[in-house]
Amino acid sequence: MKIVCTLITLMVMVPLLVVAKDKDDSSVYRISVLPGQTLEQTVSSEKQFKSFELELHSEIESWVSVTKEVETKSSKHKGKSLVIALTVPEDASPGVYLSQVYFDKKPSKKSKSLTVELEVLEPVISLPPEPGNENDTTVEGIDSDADGVRDDVQRYIYFEYAGQPSVQLALMDVARSLQSALIGAESREQAYQAVKAFDSAYNCLSWVVPGTSYEVASRLHAKQMNTRDRTRSYDDFQSSTVGNVIMNNKPTEKYYQECSFDVSRYQE
Repeated sequence: MKIVCTLITLMVMVPLLVVAKDKDDSSVYRISVLPGQTLEQTVSSEKQFKSFELELHSEIESWVSVTKEVETKSSKHKGKSLVIALTVPEDASPGVYLSQVYFDKKPSKKSKSLTVELEVLEPVISLPPEPGNENDTTVEGIDSDADGVRDDVQRYIYFEYAGQPSVQLALMDVARSLQSALIGAESREQAYQAVKAFDSAYNCLSWVVPGTSYEVASRLHAKQMNTRDRTRSYDDFQSSTVGNVIMNNKPTEKYYQECSFDVSRYQE
């Protein structure tokens, strides 16, 4: 697919390497995204071009659109920028998709070009489908992939912390413990086990996001206790835990040992 425009230039992410400053006639830029992600990026350059031609990989033709033009002014140039929308389907296959941008392309003449490598990453957690209104008709909700986390909560973790695999994995464990608290709220033994699971999961989260674990966990908690019935079940769970004492003598520098995954694999 080719898109030819008499505008300035293309920049798919900010900051983009400046093509006009390169000594050679081509540059490469990589964008990393997850299936289901939507990005909108402004496009510009330090050097004016009269036109550009965008050649998209055949599999991503329907993912990309130019949404609007923006007049730009700076001390160095005056011209136009573009806003590019990129919508990656939820079922997109992981891999690298190459596209090419040519600037002031002319037959038989060498032109500046930019190779855009769109890398669709392999997610560390799955992306279940939207559960719909039926999800909120029961306390347990819908967990289509049976991983112990409600689909709406899992989608929240997936998109809210896209590109942060260790945070996603830590929050999935926090979410599982809270889901166990809701489902087994009336059982004292299940409530005790849920408290132990939450304690370990929260310690792991504290290692992954030190200093902000409380805020991150609180936002997740609000997402999970999003109906009156779920709030009541959580109140029942708290009543069931009265008298239970969980002793955690592990020093903070050892909190990574509480994670259910190898944190060294996901150092961001």
